[in-house]
Amino acid sequence: MTSEVPGHWPYGERTPEVHPEFKADLNRITVGDPEPARPDGSPTPGHADRIMLRRELIALMKAAHSGTVRDIEYEQVRDGDIVVELKFPRPGNRGGWHFRLYAGVPNMPAVLVWVVASRKPDQRWDHRWNQIQNGHIRLAVHRFKEWITDRFAAQLRR
Repeated sequence: MTSEVPGHWPYGERTPEVHPEFKADLNRITVGDPEPARPDGSPTPGHADRIMLRRELIALMKAAHSGTVRDIEYEQVRDGDIVVELKFPRPGNRGGWHFRLYAGVPNMPAVLVWVVASRKPDQRWDHRWNQIQNGHIRLAVHRFKEWITDRFAAQLRR
């Protein structure tokens, strides 16, 4: 079921599924990054800060599952096989980073497929931010297509 309310998450409530590489991505940009340099030059976050960041990103994922993401927190970045970009923090950035969670929205079952967790520098500190983001989107589309292919192949084997 999808929401018809303008400015709200239009994909409704969905059950999560995770691409095999998503969890490694999420760890890499949060708790698994021992000394993440910050583009804005602010102090390196401690371990507790990185755990909190991971919790905040997971809370955003849970909001997507329940269909309660705010309109400023997401953008559909691909039509057809729909891929959505969830944005954190909104508004602004954290230490010069914009964190992004990409999910595929399949037509078939009411699931949300988490495919890429990433971060990109704010445009004030890195002029390549758009190239970095486009690379993340391409990877998200690729992984979502892998998921679709695997799902259909599994159905054929039944």
